[in-house]
Amino acid sequence: MATNYLIKDGKRQADPKNHVTLTCEACGKPFTRYRSYLKKISPGAKPTCSKKCKYTLCQTLKDNDPLAKKILDLYGQGLGIVRVAKELGVGRAVAESIVRRLYGELRPRTWYKGEKNWSYKGGYVDKQYGYKFISTGKYTRIAEHRKVMEDHLGRKLEKHEQVHHINGDKLDNRLENLMILTWSEHTRLHDSMRKQEIEKLRNRIIELEKELNEIKNNHSNSSHGDA
Repeated sequence: MATNYLIKDGKRQADPKNHVTLTCEACGKPFTRYRSYLKKISPGAKPTCSKKCKYTLCQTLKDNDPLAKKILDLYGQGLGIVRVAKELGVGRAVAESIVRRLYGELRPRTWYKGEKNWSYKGGYVDKQYGYKFISTGKYTRIAEHRKVMEDHLGRKLEKHEQVHHINGDKLDNRLENLMILTWSEHTRLHDSMRKQEIEKLRNRIIELEKELNEIKNNHSNSSHGDA
């Protein structure tokens, strides 16, 4: 069975055919890595022998370059290269070159959802019903007003629980503008509100008809007076 190491005097040693010896940029000590390691790092990268040395080199780079400090801080928080470049207003190539100089390679690309995504614009508004929806997964979403109420209660809403907008604005999803009702309560409330709106419209129509009749009468009286 072939191995990637040589056994000499009962000790395992790196096989020169499969390994390469590098010098740590932080402590200056030699260390070995698989030859495939050279393919993963960029030509200008500074190899380190351990996480401790990588941290030391990172601090040195931050102290010497304020922009590099900001980029590495954001990248260390888990943000992607595109998001880091957008936050600091620099080109993606600049941010990527600084990260590669230290890490040698980038993290696998992560698709952030919701507010963490750099292209987030506040959610999706359903054109048919007028509610705002936010993403909860790759193919799932939830109405924002229900999510706000679930976060406040610390549990999932039951199927019979409906979230009502007190001021009638479906996009105003502040907690103080939301209240929980059952299906029947919600239906009765909207029916009564609909009846009130219809009554207001009827009264307004009556008022407009009266104003129109007064205008007609004044116009007819003025025309008879001229004659």
